[in-house]
Amino acid sequence: MSGQIPYCSGEWRFDDGSIGRGRIEGDKAAEGDRIFAGDGFVYRSKSALIWRMSMVGLFGVVLLGLAIGLGVLYRLDAVRRRQED
Repeated sequence: MSGQIPYCSGEWRFDDGSIGRGRIEGDKAAEGDRIFAGDGFVYRSKSALIWRMSMVGLFGVVLLGLAIGLGVLYRLDAVRRRQED
């Protein structure tokens, strides 16, 4: 290993006959296994996909909350400075 997490890459066929390829996140996958794929990504199980999307969503909500909080603090500070003048 060169410091990177090992992963599996492969090629898969969608129900409409189109083919995708990329890295397979999570457990090992063998030919014939059912996977959950999009264009350029694939997950061995839905739980890995749900977990990753939940973390991305949570990170987005935290960033949004931080931005709103900083905006409120800025406005409160501006009002306080005007009142002191």
